[in-house]
Amino acid sequence: MVNTPKTLCRPSAQQSGSGINEAKIPLSDRFFFGFYGYIVYLFKTVFPFSLSGFYEFPYTGTGNLPVWVYTAPILVAALFFAVYRFFRNTPPVLFGFLFFTVILLPLLVLPVGKAFIGERYTYIPYIGLFFIMGWLADRGGILSSVPAKRTIFLIIAGAFSLLFAFRTYSRTTVFKDSLTFWNDVSDSYPRSTIACEQRAMYYYYNLGNTDAAVTQLEHAITLNPVYTSGYRLLGFFYNQTGQNDLAIDRLNKGYKLDPSNTDILFYRANAWCAQKNYRQALADYSEGIRKAPDRADLRIARGAVYSDYLARYDSAIIDFREAFRLEPGNGISCQNIGLAAYKAGQYDTAIPWCDKAIQLGKPAAYFIKSLCFAKKGDHPAASREAKLARQAGIVVPDSLFR
Repeated sequence: MVNTPKTLCRPSAQQSGSGINEAKIPLSDRFFFGFYGYIVYLFKTVFPFSLSGFYEFPYTGTGNLPVWVYTAPILVAALFFAVYRFFRNTPPVLFGFLFFTVILLPLLVLPVGKAFIGERYTYIPYIGLFFIMGWLADRGGILSSVPAKRTIFLIIAGAFSLLFAFRTYSRTTVFKDSLTFWNDVSDSYPRSTIACEQRAMYYYYNLGNTDAAVTQLEHAITLNPVYTSGYRLLGFFYNQTGQNDLAIDRLNKGYKLDPSNTDILFYRANAWCAQKNYRQALADYSEGIRKAPDRADLRIARGAVYSDYLARYDSAIIDFREAFRLEPGNGISCQNIGLAAYKAGQYDTAIPWCDKAIQLGKPAAYFIKSLCFAKKGDHPAASREAKLARQAGIVVPDSLFR
C-alpha cells in the first residue's frame, strides 16, 4: 500500500513588535510624551548618556506616568520663553532653534513605530542645533582675539569631541547582532517585555534554541501578566516542542486578554490537533476565519483537518480553493486541492491542480499526480510522474515504477 503525503500547512511565530500598543495610549498621555520627548532629544544632543536602540514608553510599574513627565510642558514653555527673552534679536539662534523644533514636530506628535522616541529620525532636526553651536563657536571662540578664551574653547571642544568619539565607538558593539542589540535594551530597561520577545525570536530562528526562547517569554509574562504577545508566542513554542497542555494553558490566558487575536486561535487549534481533539480545533479555526476572513493560513489549516483526519474532502477542497483565491500565487493551496481530490477519488480534478502546484514550485505534486494516474490504470504516466518526483528529491515508493 502506498502512503499518501500529508496536507501542507505553514504555522509560524508572528512577532508583535512591542509590549506597548501605541493605539491604546490615551490622548492625554500622548500630550505629555510629546513635550517630554522634546526635552530628551535636546538633552541627548549634548549629553549622550543612557543611550538605547529602543526607548520604552516611560510608564511606571503600575502603568502610570512618572511625575517628571508631567513637568515637561512647563520646562518646554520656560525654554521657549528663555530663547525669546535672550535671543529674539539674534537671528542665527532663532533660526537654528526653530529649525530644530519645526522639523522635529512630527516625531513629537506621531508615534515612532512602537518606541517612545527614535533618535535615527533626528539627524536633520539636529542641523538646527549644530548650526547654533557653530555660530557661537565662530563668534566667541575661534575668532576671538583673546588667546585665553580661544584656548578654553579649544579645550572644551576637544573634550566634547573625544567624549562623542568614545561614546560612538562604545555603541558599535551593541549592533553586532539582534541578540546584543536587545541585551543592551534590556540593560537599559530591565522590565522590557519587547526585549524578552525579540531575544526569544532570535534564539528560536537563529540558534534553534526553543528552550531559551520559552525562558525569555515566561520571564516576559512574569514581568507583565497581561502581556498578550507573550502568551501567544509561548503557545506556539510549546506546541512546537509537543508540550500541548502548556500550549493550550498559555493560549487560553492570552485569549482571555485579547479574544480578537486570531493568531491565538490559530495556535490553539494547532495544539488541539496535536491532541487529536479535532472538534475543538475546528471550532478555533472557524472562529478565526469569522474574525479574519482574509487569512488564507486559517483556511489551509482547517482544510487540513477536514482532509487528513475527518475524511471530509469536499469541505477541505472548499477551504483550499478559498485560500487560493485569497493568495493566487500560493502553491500550497493547489497541492492540497490535488491531494484532497485524490483522496476523494476525483482524479481528473486532482491532476490539473497538481499541475498548477508544480508551476508554483511544489514538486511533491508530481507524486500526487503519479498516484492519480496509478488509480486510473495509466501506469506509464504514473511511472513518468514518479520519476519526476524522485528527481525533485521526493521520496517515492518503487511500486509506482512498475
